[in-house]
Amino acid sequence: MTNYEIKMPTGYAAIEEEEMTYLVGGADPQWLSYLKNVGTTFSYVARVFSSVNSIINNVSTIYNSIVWLNTNVPTLFGTSKS
Repeated sequence: MTNYEIKMPTGYAAIEEEEMTYLVGGADPQWLSYLKNVGTTFSYVARVFSSVNSIINNVSTIYNSIVWLNTNVPTLFGTSKS
């Protein structure tokens, strides 16, 4: 049976469980909240640009389809524009 031993870094300091409730990895909770909100904002901005790009592509496709139909449908059925 192997016996494993945990080796802690030399600068390790034991923290009591009660004190751990006040620590968040050494970072200020307000700063973490700020970073989370910035990330969420960038995510929504990216979604807007992605959506706008899709909408523009769809409108362009619809427009080009209508132009093609107006140009080619009369010749397909042997009619002429007056």
